[in-house]
Amino acid sequence: MLTLLNQYGKLGVEMLQQAVESVSATHKTQRSIRYEASVQDEDFYQLAFFARGFFSAMETGRGPRRSTTPGGFNENLEDWMRARGIGSDLDEKKFKNLAKFLAYKINKEGDATHKKGGRVVYTPTVKKLLDEITCAVKQEFVASTITRIKHGFSTQPA
Repeated sequence: MLTLLNQYGKLGVEMLQQAVESVSATHKTQRSIRYEASVQDEDFYQLAFFARGFFSAMETGRGPRRSTTPGGFNENLEDWMRARGIGSDLDEKKFKNLAKFLAYKINKEGDATHKKGGRVVYTPTVKKLLDEITCAVKQEFVASTITRIKHGFSTQPA
């Protein structure tokens, strides 16, 4: 079962990376996607996918800021602006001022994706992956159970 989950973990990472590629300007979020497959005991297996903390913002957008603690948004915004070529014709001081202005507007109102109500980026991929994993796990479980039953009959004393 763990082998099966590792196979689907690798496949899932590839599928999710492909799904978010077109909206990942710096590709940091795309590269952050990973999985962990583990077994807790003989009957409990787990497959979990992880990514950067604001992965869901790719679909929902970033809403207005609610916290006063800095989260590194300004630095990430500058990286995003450079990747998209925004303000590339400006000198460094004007570029930083533009980034501060955009950060202020986004912190106050939310970004364009949030204002539009979000977009579909990776949800269909997650649903498809979940359906495939569920089907494969069921098949593996049935095959394993049949093998255990057959083995149980063959080892019974006559």
